[in-house]
Amino acid sequence: MAEPQNHIRTVAIAAVSLAAVGLGLWMLSSPAVPSTVKVEAKEKKRSKKTATKKDADASTATTAEAAPVTSTPETETPAAPAVVTEKSAEVVAEKDSATLAKEYKTQGNRLFGEAKYAEAIEFYSKAIEINSNDAVFFANRAACYSNLQNHEATIKDCDSALAIDPRYLKAVYRRAQAYSALDKLDLALNDYTAICMLEEFKKESSISTTDRVLKDLGTAKATEVMKTKVARLPSETFVKAYMDSFRPKNFGASIVAEFPSELAGDALLHKTYEAILARDWATAMSTLEEALEKEMSENVRAFALNTMVPLAMEFLDKSLAIEPNNMNTLIKRASIFMERQDLEAAIQEYQRAETISTTDPDLYYHRGQVRFLTGDIESAIKDYKKSLELDNEFVYAHIQLAVAMYKNEDQSGAEKTFIKAVRKFSEVPEVYNYYGEVLLDQQRFDEALKNFDKAISMDGTSPLPYINKSILYLQYKGDPVQAEQFCKKAAEVDPTCDIAYIQLAQLLIHQNRLEDALIAYDAAIDVTRTEPELVNAISCREACAAQLYVSKKYPDVYAKLRGAVV
Repeated sequence: MAEPQNHIRTVAIAAVSLAAVGLGLWMLSSPAVPSTVKVEAKEKKRSKKTATKKDADASTATTAEAAPVTSTPETETPAAPAVVTEKSAEVVAEKDSATLAKEYKTQGNRLFGEAKYAEAIEFYSKAIEINSNDAVFFANRAACYSNLQNHEATIKDCDSALAIDPRYLKAVYRRAQAYSALDKLDLALNDYTAICMLEEFKKESSISTTDRVLKDLGTAKATEVMKTKVARLPSETFVKAYMDSFRPKNFGASIVAEFPSELAGDALLHKTYEAILARDWATAMSTLEEALEKEMSENVRAFALNTMVPLAMEFLDKSLAIEPNNMNTLIKRASIFMERQDLEAAIQEYQRAETISTTDPDLYYHRGQVRFLTGDIESAIKDYKKSLELDNEFVYAHIQLAVAMYKNEDQSGAEKTFIKAVRKFSEVPEVYNYYGEVLLDQQRFDEALKNFDKAISMDGTSPLPYINKSILYLQYKGDPVQAEQFCKKAAEVDPTCDIAYIQLAQLLIHQNRLEDALIAYDAAIDVTRTEPELVNAISCREACAAQLYVSKKYPDVYAKLRGAVV
């Protein structure tokens, strides 16, 4: 990569040298140089200084550019009238116009410094009338419009400046600010992303501003999408994970067995729990929906409403109204508060549950999950251990304890806990998948791959081991093609798993297939249920879209950042 860059730099230097030598030969070979031509030559030198000054102007802060020092042409005795040609008169007129334009700019800068923005605009406009090919004139006028909150005019002038100089960072920045003020956040994000890439991600202030705009855009779009998004049941992967997070005894099968079954709704609830015990989640959900539409006994309805937790809080509220001290309902309510990112409400719900019972192992397991997700790893470990003290037969408490230990930098303890779990629950595929994730993080790739393959051989319907194999094949084997196939397989086994599409999109970005990545993100957005998840998916998509914009607008800059030869 260094060789081509050095080669390009050498060619550029050689071209400048050749131009200088050519000019010197022309001057030496001229038998006589009229005074008007001498003035023109001096003006050329001044133009070089002015160009250098413009570059300095363009790199200053977000105030108007400083005016260059104007120079007065030397006055000499006119040559004989015969040598004052039409061409030389045009040169003098052009010189005078350029000088006048600079003087207007100087006046504009002075007024700008005095915060007289409307008056400054008049002088910058006069400069533009004389010379509409100077990006600084437009950028300075844009700064005035920006201070006057005329964002549309700011954008128009920045467009003009960037048409002349596409890499004029200050113009890009001012336009981004104007787009933000007009709530055109997608366009603002394009410009802020361009700034980060033009600066090669070296300015933290630019990066943090871009992140803020991205978050605001993701939140705004997610809010709009949620207004029209049709409520749907979670993916089978989510339901399975959720139901598995409770001990089988808390599925309530033994309780339901004692319920009456004379009423149509009661009978259907019995069929629902038969499906749950068979781990046939799709049948369980559809049967439960049907049951709730039928006539039911009151206590049966409370239990049925509790089972509908993946759908909405309203069902749990109704269940709690019928049975206020139901531990299962309180724990599920807390999990929904966490899904809504209301940590305080979730903690209060667990505290309420603990006042009712201190011997429910699911209470400590689920509270441990909350503490783990909020970074309180030490407390999470204590809760997982408490859960296992009360019931050592729950595989997920073993898995989460091992993961928490690993997160807490206790690799030895994590390893021992996983090995015990593998021995104790050798027929549970999730043990192998999560153990494989830890091994993958440790870069023990061969061992990780064996665990992922073991999990798939035991249950080929879970998308998670395929997603993990995709990551492994990209990191370890450097095989993006095979990695992509594993992502697509994950989406195939569970078409409603948003994680599969997001992972696929990230893989496609790695391959610089940005348009394909946008399609994958759209698929993720379509199946995502909750607003926090939607914000994340949309933010990822918009970041990818902005990256695509920059790749087309500044292909050489984008290629350089990707490590390509430009």
